[in-house]
Amino acid sequence: MNILTTSYKKALKVIDSCENETQLEGAKRYINNFFLFFASEKNTNMGKIFNVPETISSAYQRLLIKHAEKGATL
Repeated sequence: MNILTTSYKKALKVIDSCENETQLEGAKRYINNFFLFFASEKNTNMGKIFNVPETISSAYQRLLIKHAEKGATL
């Protein structure tokens, strides 16, 4: 299993294990760190721009949706 798959599955477990809002906030930080780990950052005069492969972008979006769904059940 590669690092992307392992990291993605771990993020899903982090989200699924949340039992309150504080834990959900931590899960959101974990998801954002997942994105930042795989992204390459470029500073411009307009701010930061992140370059990520489509697979990372899709995985990040799925994690955000899963996070929102979990938040709705708490």
